[in-house]
Parts: sequence; C-alpha cells; structure tokens
Amino acid sequence: FPVILIHAYLDVPVITGTWKLIEKFLSEKGVEYFTPHIPPHGSIDERSISLIDQIASRYCGQTVHLFGQSMGGINARDIASRAMTSDLGFQIKTVTTFGSPHRGVKMINFAPATPNALGDLIRSIIGSDLGAFGNLTENYMTDYNRRTVNNPSVRYFSWAGLIQIPSGIRLYGPTDGLVNVSSATWGNDLGPGTHLGTLDGLDHTAIVSIVTVAATIPHLSAAENGRTAPVEPIDNSFGPSLTRAVEGGINTALAPTRGLFALTGLRF
Repeated sequence: FPVILIHAYLDVPVITGTWKLIEKFLSEKGVEYFTPHIPPHGSIDERSISLIDQIASRYCGQTVHLFGQSMGGINARDIASRAMTSDLGFQIKTVTTFGSPHRGVKMINFAPATPNALGDLIRSIIGSDLGAFGNLTENYMTDYNRRTVNNPSVRYFSWAGLIQIPSGIRLYGPTDGLVNVSSATWGNDLGPGTHLGTLDGLDHTAIVSIVTVAATIPHLSAAENGRTAPVEPIDNSFGPSLTRAVEGGINTALAPTRGLFALTGLRF
C-alpha cells in the first residue's frame, strides 16, 4: 500500500528535504509514496483536514500507511481516529510515528491553545490558524489523548530518538533534543500499539532515517497480510550509536540541498 509521509510543525519538505532520502529508499523498494504539504504552523485540526483532502484526492477508495514525523504523527493518529466515524474516502492500515510528542512537550506548557473563534479569524486573514504551538503542550496533549480513540482496524507503531546532552540542559529526562523519549514512546496509555525502538544517536530530525524506515517496512507488510512481524532489537552500543549520530548529522545538513536539487528534477 502507498506510504504517506507527513511532515512536522514548521517543516516545508520541498525546501528542507526532510523526506528525500526516505522517498529515494521507498522508490528503490518499489513502494509508492506521497509527501503532502500541509499548513506548517496550523493546528492539529487544520493540518488533518488538509491531509484528508489531499490523500482522498490521490488515493480515493485505497488503503494507505501513514508515517508522521513529530507533529505529523499526531495528525496521523487524528485522521486514523476520524476514520472510525467518518468516511474519509480512503482506509488506513498502519500509523508509524517518528519522534512524535504523544504526551506533549513539557517545556512549552506556557503556550495557550488558540480559541476556535480567534483561530478562524486568523485563518481568514492569513490562511492558517497558527495553532500548532499551543496544540503541542503537555496539557493540550493530555486532553487530546482522552478525545482521540485508537482505531481498532489500524496498527500503531512508534520510534524515538535519543541524544546525549549535558544533564543541566536535559529538561524532563532523556530527549531527542526537542521531544522527550517518554513522550515519543508508545505505551498502554495510548492504546494498543508497538514501540519499535529508541535509537541512541538520532536527534529529533535524524529519527527520520533509512535505519528506522527499513526496520518498519516488515511491519507494514505483515499488517497487509494479517500477520505480526517481530520487533528486532536495537544495538545502542557506542559504535553503532556514534555512526548513527554522524550519519544523521550529515543527512540533516544535506537535506535542504537535496530538497533544492529535487525542485530541479535531480537527486543525490
């Protein structure tokens, strides 16, 4: 089934190239993909509506897999839940989140959620409600998790990154530099699902990697065939962690260049 690559808050993949290596990898594996552009500053609701419209337009009547980085994973959960009570025009087989703040980002708890009326007014002026930031707090996500029911026909998976930073800077525990591992890791409080691994050396951006995507593909194939794939152990020893950190840093640095090349029809 096609894989939908859903970008994070503030991200514009055609410029940043966030998914370019993954797009190339999926193409080489013969997997169809689609990378929609949704409001980078928009609220969960605004982004989800845009996603649904674009996916339904391209894959009407088909079944898809959803990959979401950071806030993109929250949107993936949202539209999978909506599919329980609404005909979206397509079906969802799996949701895989990469560094998604399922329990919010504690360090931004000061941010208020944008009231609906104000969001509508802002959208009428500039085309977006700018509600993303206030939708990612721990307080908002606690309420979101109560309201967003897991779809029993969808399988849920998660990935988390982990980087080593000075303890004085590490707020609220181990982190990928932005989202705490405890927030990105799927658990029973979110409903049935599987955490595929926490990778030492991959930060919030680098968690979107060939390593994580390649390890996810068997779970997608198994879901399509009504089976369950085993979760492979992650080697977080010093050598592999250092290699991932270096490769992740290089890929993150080159991502915008890949995006610019792609605009001209070239890839590397």
